[in-house]
Amino acid sequence: MNYNSIYQETYDALENMHKAGMETREGQENLMFNVCQAFENNENVIVEAQVGIGKSLGYLIPDVIISRITNKPLIVASSTIQLTEQLSNDIKKVENILNIDIECVIGKGAANYPCFKKIYDNLKSKELNTALDIANKGLTKQEVNNLSLDWNEINVDRCIHERCIHSKDCSFMKMRNQMVNGNEYIRLRGYKPKVIIVNQNLLLQHYKNIELGKRGIICDDPCLIVIDEVHNLEENQRSVYTTSVNSLNCIKVLRKTINKYNGNKYYLKCVNDLQKWFDD
Repeated sequence: MNYNSIYQETYDALENMHKAGMETREGQENLMFNVCQAFENNENVIVEAQVGIGKSLGYLIPDVIISRITNKPLIVASSTIQLTEQLSNDIKKVENILNIDIECVIGKGAANYPCFKKIYDNLKSKELNTALDIANKGLTKQEVNNLSLDWNEINVDRCIHERCIHSKDCSFMKMRNQMVNGNEYIRLRGYKPKVIIVNQNLLLQHYKNIELGKRGIICDDPCLIVIDEVHNLEENQRSVYTTSVNSLNCIKVLRKTINKYNGNKYYLKCVNDLQKWFDD
């Protein structure tokens, strides 16, 4: 690994920013080289930065350089969907500063994507055409304005993934595939740097899946993982790793199971007593 080239390209990026009339700050520049040094020493680094120093560009510029040199994607985990959208705009600035194309993948929860199967099952006529236009364009909930439909009528829910006949056209499935893949190779130009932007909950769900022996949902061999606004990580981890049980669903499942097998009146009475206990 040529670590000197990482430092040099970071210096060059700062020069490009100055030539473009962009103002850099000491804290921002320190952050860039702290990232380079941490990568070289294979260390974790925690950075507390003042508001307004250009923190996002401070870590994105060296990280994108590292992604290109290592041929591995960068994962950035933010605390909110709004910050995720902001980071995607910062990626465009980094493209201009480094004068390179960057593959940017924004990963969101399933409920933010339209579902072809649900659309065909639930809608008719004009509403069907409106929803299909959204799905065909691959728009997410945050990209649709003045929607006349209830988003919950058309969003992904209980996805069956590759078994669905619409999986090849589904924007949710395309996003999932992009998140697990590595950097794309461009003929005669080498590997294209890649940034996968997710919220912290999605990153935590990835590791939870792996712990449970399930398939991960993000590339498992990134060059670096950046957790932005890490002070929110503890609360998000608690949310992802906490399992909640809905009493009403439990009662429904118990009744359905009893009726399916023998409809025993004593068992049904026990379920009714249990429901009264829940209600109290």
